Amino acid sequence: DLASAHLSAKRYAAALAELQDVGVRHPEDGQVIYYKALCQSACGLYRDAMDSFSDAGLTTGITDALKDECQRGLRKAMRNCDEQDRGKYDWLDLFRVDQAALLSRKSTKVQRPPTLPVASFSKRVALKLRPGRGRHLVINKDVTPGELLFVSKAFAMARIDELCRVTQGKLRTCTQAEYDSFFHLYDGCNATMEVPESLLEGNGLDLERGPEPDVLRDVALEKVERILYFNARFRETLNAQGDMDPPEFAGLWQLAAFMNHSCRPNVQYTFIGDLMVCRASRAMQAGTELLTNYIRVDRPASSRRAQLRKQFGFDCACARCTLEAHFLPDAVVEKIMEERVKPLSKAPDKKAGFDKLKEWAKSWCTLSRDIDYDILQRIQAAQESKVLDKTSELRKACDELFEHCWEQSAEDARDAWIEKREKIRPADSFGRADVYETQMKRLLGGSFANILVNSERIWKRLQVPKNSDASCLNLCERFEELGPVSVQHAFWAAEHARQAYNAFQVKEEDALLLSRRLPGAEVPGLSKDVKEAAAYARRIWQQCYPPQVWLRQMEALSWPIQLQDAGREDTGRALGASGAHADIPFQQSAVSRKSTVRFGQYKKPAVHWNYAQWQAVKPPGRKDEVQSIWEVRRRSKKGQKEQSDESLECDTEEVRDFASMLRSALQTSH
Repeated sequence: DLASAHLSAKRYAAALAELQDVGVRHPEDGQVIYYKALCQSACGLYRDAMDSFSDAGLTTGITDALKDECQRGLRKAMRNCDEQDRGKYDWLDLFRVDQAALLSRKSTKVQRPPTLPVASFSKRVALKLRPGRGRHLVINKDVTPGELLFVSKAFAMARIDELCRVTQGKLRTCTQAEYDSFFHLYDGCNATMEVPESLLEGNGLDLERGPEPDVLRDVALEKVERILYFNARFRETLNAQGDMDPPEFAGLWQLAAFMNHSCRPNVQYTFIGDLMVCRASRAMQAGTELLTNYIRVDRPASSRRAQLRKQFGFDCACARCTLEAHFLPDAVVEKIMEERVKPLSKAPDKKAGFDKLKEWAKSWCTLSRDIDYDILQRIQAAQESKVLDKTSELRKACDELFEHCWEQSAEDARDAWIEKREKIRPADSFGRADVYETQMKRLLGGSFANILVNSERIWKRLQVPKNSDASCLNLCERFEELGPVSVQHAFWAAEHARQAYNAFQVKEEDALLLSRRLPGAEVPGLSKDVKEAAAYARRIWQQCYPPQVWLRQMEALSWPIQLQDAGREDTGRALGASGAHADIPFQQSAVSRKSTVRFGQYKKPAVHWNYAQWQAVKPPGRKDEVQSIWEVRRRSKKGQKEQSDESLECDTEEVRDFASMLRSALQTSH
């Protein structure tokens, strides 16, 4: 009876203690063993739960209904054991439960994220204590970009204004192990306190510390608020426009609370339900400390420092801040923001015409180029003075930031670029500013990423995809240094592919119109740039999110079928450190989808038709459309040798087939 009362109140640790005593007296009672297995599963002891479910199902005298429950419990415990030990999750099923975790949110109503019935995973990380760094997480194996590091379940999650009350309520009733793990978190003065491994998430509850209390604990609200102040995180999600939605919910994730801050993080995380999914954003060796960003990193150092000082009470001294202090002093940044950015921030009147909006977009692009040029001049001055090699602080910061690229393909591209430079200059004249030039330029320029975002959105509004694509490409290059395979990097990679496709459509507009109007006409094939952009976007998305949900995300971003087909090709290309493209291996998507259009190779042998022949192959009553095609063809030939109205060059691959089709069309029309 007491065990049943504990189960009804969801006091699983207390119920398990009672059931173990009952099991000693009734070792062959299948129902007792079944309830014991339920409690073990709820406490995260999945291997013990597997044994208990199996034993309960094999006992004699139990009903068929209980046998079925034992089988379901055994399957769930096996699934949870795989999650806890191997990090093997059914991602598609999780994303079905939490549709808001994708960019496609059909409802604007904010709903509480669901609590998912899965286990935490932490086998690839370990907690260390080091003088000067305090407690921090390190990886215990070599990892590549996009590799899963840990999955943490929220200790508590609620609306921002309710989080403290919800956390306090849980602390009054939770097990002693959960209570101790919360108060081992950083509270402003316990940075050197050791945390027992048994209290870390992903190992199951340490029941030896004691079950849930019989009487509600007295928990000091002030100390709960202080721990949440230092360790809680907003549950931020990216919307379909590439913006971070204003957070409605916040939570406490234990493993993430042990990570230190860096303005150039080496991990990125996403949220699904009450889970925080943390992945590597760079290639790292075993023993590397995991660093996350407490704030947005696509801002100048002065803005980042002010926000960190206000919210967390410390001044950042990471390698990126050290480098920016030399190349972009606060006075220089303040002058740019006041004299250049602030005047442009005021949008033209809503009734402004195309020309004014175009000038506004050009002004943002000019500002971005001017900043890049100023940064390049400062880097070139450093190349001449060798200041990065002579100053120990700058030398250490550069090596920490740029010695290894975020992935191997980028490092290979950098080596190839250096080999080309060595043919022009002797190798002994190279300093750190020469070797790291491209990476420094992108990292320093990333502090002004918002300028590129503004220009991209204006060009997109004006429907100038070529310029919009250029802005997206620049953003991708900057995020490869700021925060590779982050949600922002993935979004702009997808937008880069989309705008490259739109630019291709504008360029081949006449040929695409012809292919739709003339039966049997060859459809122009996607350009090399579009295919590379699609493959690059897919690779980044599959490193940021689970690979199984890539296609669903692209459909949410309104990718056309042709672009999705290009992204599913076996090989893609990646942006290298020098701006060149480097080949990368690619895996075939596990998601199959029917495709109705396949693009062929678009070639341009010339054959001349007159206007009457063009009009003859049109459908009846469509003279206006044929005339529009004719005019598009004429506009597209500007700059070429002028041709008469009676003759215009037509693009086709099979001239004889086209002529045969024309003769049959003429006979049918007569």
